[in-house]
Amino acid sequence: MHGGERMNSTEIEQSKDPGNRKFGAIVGLCLGAAVFLSFMSGHGGRGIAAAVTIGALLLAVRSCWKLRNQTWFWVAVGFWVALHLSLVLFIPWPNMFYVGMNYALLPVLAVDYGLVYGSFKLLEKMMPGAPGSRS
Repeated sequence: MHGGERMNSTEIEQSKDPGNRKFGAIVGLCLGAAVFLSFMSGHGGRGIAAAVTIGALLLAVRSCWKLRNQTWFWVAVGFWVALHLSLVLFIPWPNMFYVGMNYALLPVLAVDYGLVYGSFKLLEKMMPGAPGSRS
């Protein structure tokens, strides 16, 4: 929203939705815990990388939440979690933090989100019985 714009009634209702608040709390707790534990163990760079990947995964899952009743959806989520976990644990991330690092990692988050979200949408089209499938 910009300075003088007002929220319409739909936007107001969505902002009051307990599901949105609950999701926000879950994201905050996951990101905060990952960064805190990584910094406390001396692996700050790994914590920042974990926060970016957790954020992208959670946003993609939330974007496709209508697919939560599909088994293949959770198999795909498990695949992406395993892939991200291996990338965070096995890549030697630098242990430096500088002001603006969060903004520098936004393109990485966007690409990561795009890959995960795109894979969910591709699977949705390919799987029979899914809401967006062609069968």
